[in-house]
Amino acid sequence: MLKLWHNLSPALVSFLAQNGRSFQEVLDKTGYGSYGGLTGPIAHLVLLILVAFYSIGGYFWLGIVLTAILVRVLLLNLTVAQIRMMKVNQYLQPLTKRLQERYKGDKQEQNKRLMELYSKFKMNPLAGCLGMLIQIPIFFGIYRALYDPIFIGHSFFGVQLLFPMNLYFVRNLGGVTDISQLIFDYVEQHNLWAYIWQWSYQRGNTLYEWALYWPALLLVVLYVLSSFWMQRVMRRVSEPDPELKAMLEAADKKKKNPEKKKGPDLGEQMQRNMRFMTIFLVLIAFILSTGALLYFFMQNLLMIAEYTFIPRVLKLGFSTADVKEALVAIDKGRPLTGEEPPAEEVAQAPLRARQSRGFKKKK
Repeated sequence: MLKLWHNLSPALVSFLAQNGRSFQEVLDKTGYGSYGGLTGPIAHLVLLILVAFYSIGGYFWLGIVLTAILVRVLLLNLTVAQIRMMKVNQYLQPLTKRLQERYKGDKQEQNKRLMELYSKFKMNPLAGCLGMLIQIPIFFGIYRALYDPIFIGHSFFGVQLLFPMNLYFVRNLGGVTDISQLIFDYVEQHNLWAYIWQWSYQRGNTLYEWALYWPALLLVVLYVLSSFWMQRVMRRVSEPDPELKAMLEAADKKKKNPEKKKGPDLGEQMQRNMRFMTIFLVLIAFILSTGALLYFFMQNLLMIAEYTFIPRVLKLGFSTADVKEALVAIDKGRPLTGEEPPAEEVAQAPLRARQSRGFKKKK
């Protein structure tokens, strides 16, 4: 895939150069040829798109917004697959626990029943992981592209696109120039010191310096708030259906050990797993450039819209009644496919169960 893009990119550059008066001129000022590694081709593509939008519209911030929309459109199928996995997991999680409890002494039978369960509900356990793995290099490729020196001097309603909140923590991701020095030279040249808070603190032989670009603070706040909002919307998607929850509670009451403590549902687990992200989101917001903050803020808004409206129209192909039927089949040891097990398997099931619990056959 990466080799194919390297072969196609010169042709795409040539095509865009013929269809935009300033495209090639602007592209030559970027670090387009210096981005390597796994995320290099993605950074190339993002820069091509941004420069193309700039040569047409004249604003880099508008290109960043349109790029965010374009990326969400291209990832729409993966987003739908992730949302479907979250919805299906609401139904599969309690069934999976029942299977694991019933066949905990027979791993072979447990795996067989789990495969039956995934097949019955058309669930691919790797769907969510695949979507996340694909988005990771895209994330870092876009992150690298938005630190290109071409953005120096371009602003979003007066807020400099290349400036991070803390100017001392800017990262040189392109390898073409010292971006930190470039930013401070621009600040000196245009006398922007009034927009920067500076202070230092020395502890022992170590000097800690901060130079905060306060106009970017609003985007930092918007990015962090939108991230928390997105987490809340995603948690709502993973919450169990009320009808399903009532059915499972009724089924638990019929068990011999109703006093047994129930495990947390998927929504509670997701909330617990995402708590550590709170500190991470706040910290990363202070090292993102304004252009990157604008991009990821737009991404958050678009994902909030996706996770709000897609679940309303998504068809799973099964209902709570199907879950109840599968639950009864698991409790009674019947196949989930609806077919009766062979007579030999029925005859050997009790013996296999006794052996799995540690009973030895008498001589």
